[in-house]
Amino acid sequence: MQSQLTPQFFSDKALAGRWDVSRSTIWRWRAEGKLPDPIKINGSSRWPLPDIEALERSFRPKATKGRM
Repeated sequence: MQSQLTPQFFSDKALAGRWDVSRSTIWRWRAEGKLPDPIKINGSSRWPLPDIEALERSFRPKATKGRM
């Protein structure tokens, strides 16, 4: 059995820790439309890992061809 080191869903607290911001910042960003909608699991808001990774990829600067 393989151990899973990366969570598949993030709470607001876990997401805040991942990005080193406060939980209130997570909810402010959500209200501003900067984060995707969380899903509800047993009444708790959770963000799926693929959504978070896609968001993080969108923030990376695009490499320009021929420039370093």
